[in-house]
Amino acid sequence: MKIFITLLISGIFTNNIITHSLLGVEELEKSKTKPVITLLKDCAVLTALLFVSTAITYPVLRWVLAPLKLEYLSALVCVALICAVIFGVYELTKRFLPKIYSIIKENGNMLACSPAVLGLCLMNLGSELITGYPQALLYSVISGIGFTVVSLMFYMINQRIYESNLSDTVRGLPMTLIIAAIISLAFGGLAGI
Repeated sequence: MKIFITLLISGIFTNNIITHSLLGVEELEKSKTKPVITLLKDCAVLTALLFVSTAITYPVLRWVLAPLKLEYLSALVCVALICAVIFGVYELTKRFLPKIYSIIKENGNMLACSPAVLGLCLMNLGSELITGYPQALLYSVISGIGFTVVSLMFYMINQRIYESNLSDTVRGLPMTLIIAAIISLAFGGLAGI
């Protein structure tokens, strides 16, 4: 139970993939004009992608590459496996689940190239919290939930910013990074828990 609470606080707040590592900030930038329901669908697809990619890459990296002392190939193997997973998901949903395929088709390319997916797969290897396969799978889902929490916070903050009179030089990516930094500072205060 203690490891679950530690993973929950770490994945959502202190080691959030957006606020701690700035992985996935471009998804925040692209999603600020979308409606909330589309944002939630994107986050659900990303969470599923994080889970599936962790389920595939963790055993290969931990049980194949590590014993062979080939850890330097981790990034290349992760990219290849994630691309294979995305292709497989596209083909399976296209044939058997056309409604889900339409959601994935709209957002899949953006999410497949997401650095959050690759970053999480590589962070699972170097994390002292992840001691086994079940923890890696649980942490991938919790990281997706943390991504959703930060995305919703960013969306609400961004709606207020659109209503204010800001200079055009600050709008866009600069404001996205400023918001991510402020949220990161707020979540960083929870690191002492």
